[in-house]
Amino acid sequence: MRGRNRDQVTGNWEVITTQPGVTRNTLRQSYAQNYRKTFQPSINYSNSFGDHSVTGLVLYEWSQAGTSVFSTGAANFRLTDIKEIDYGSSATEDFISPTGSSSISNSRAGLVARLNYNYKEKYLLEVANRWDASVNFAKQNRWAAFPAVGLGWVLSKEDFLSNIPEIDFVKLKGSVGRLGNDRGNGAFAYMQTYQLTSDPVMVIGGKPVQALYTNNPPNVDVHWETATSYSAGFETIFYKGKLGFDFEYFYKLTTDIWTIPVRRYLPPWWLCAFQRELW
Repeated sequence: MRGRNRDQVTGNWEVITTQPGVTRNTLRQSYAQNYRKTFQPSINYSNSFGDHSVTGLVLYEWSQAGTSVFSTGAANFRLTDIKEIDYGSSATEDFISPTGSSSISNSRAGLVARLNYNYKEKYLLEVANRWDASVNFAKQNRWAAFPAVGLGWVLSKEDFLSNIPEIDFVKLKGSVGRLGNDRGNGAFAYMQTYQLTSDPVMVIGGKPVQALYTNNPPNVDVHWETATSYSAGFETIFYKGKLGFDFEYFYKLTTDIWTIPVRRYLPPWWLCAFQRELW
């Protein structure tokens, strides 16, 4: 079809890609899939030997999560009531480039071991350890151990308190343990990653091109952020459950805290060299 565009007031007749009085229409369809795979076998143990009681747990866990995204579209539909990509224009100027990506957002593995022991239900001990691995760290820093230990003493079962009718339960307790954090700075901080700008920033070979910049400077020594927690307190119940007091003191110390890196653009000469390699 030949004519003049809406804003054209002078010049020759030219090909117009939409009907007079009708603006260009577009349709885009997108598909996204998020998934998580998990594997978690475990073994439990429980037994008593006279006044001694022992329970144990060994658990392994593996998980992986990922995302797949795809999007495409078409333009200049002659029949706007049929919202299907196939009914869009096949002309070059109406082409909408498809986009898509597929990635693993995180992958983790871990082993947990826990042992509980008590003697006459008066003296309590719990020892545990986690060995965790995260894809966010290089292989030499991927695995880390996070131990914990807890102690308890049930004073109300001792002879000097068990005969006092107003006291139902009194326990002293304390614990210390470590936890790890691998999410403070995003995935793959130990690798050099790049990203394109959303808009062209320079012209090479007569064509506008996008710039390439670093997402984050690589750090192969990056490792788990660790938080060590200390706690101490007591639990009490009096007068057949009518009155009780609990108290617990916490202290937490975090080390190797993650920080956010600064994105940096690559110099123009590096970008030119990269473009020549692509061409």
